[in-house]
Amino acid sequence: MAKVDFAKGHGTILSGSVKYARLTNESGPDGMSEKYGCDLYLDDASIKQLTDLGILDHVRAKDPQGNFKHDEPVVKIKSINVPKGYLANRQMFDGLIGDGSEIRANVWIKKWEHKGKKGLSIWLSAFVITKLVEYASDSADALFEGLPDVGELPAGFENVPTGKPNVASAGDAFGDEDDSNLPF
Repeated sequence: MAKVDFAKGHGTILSGSVKYARLTNESGPDGMSEKYGCDLYLDDASIKQLTDLGILDHVRAKDPQGNFKHDEPVVKIKSINVPKGYLANRQMFDGLIGDGSEIRANVWIKKWEHKGKKGLSIWLSAFVITKLVEYASDSADALFEGLPDVGELPAGFENVPTGKPNVASAGDAFGDEDDSNLPF
């Protein structure tokens, strides 16, 4: 295989199962990074492809200490804009994607350098869902599962603050006195 120049970028297809998919308008971008993306648990063909390119260990998801986050190869794929999503029958898809869904992703692998650090990022442009798992929300309902529905608040809880406390401003607290007698 010819040597690939990742500074210019390299386009390829990766496939596998997804977790934490935020790839559509309905899911919206990740709240922290403000990018669309997911964790892609690579299938055997994608593992072989990245191994043959000599970059598998460079693109695998790592923790802040630089250790692999997962025993199996997992990469983070991301996009600044909403990537084009399709079902296997070529229909556009813009719904929610559940963990364990399988996709084929059209990606661009590009070298980056920032503040003395270097790496490779995998940018997603489009994907096809080959197996859709229904999205299941991790709603707060699970937190309250099995607890009785008490309806009204028990006695003593009606005065629990639920908003910001009412705090005096500095001017209210110290008055509008002349500050020329302060030691600083």
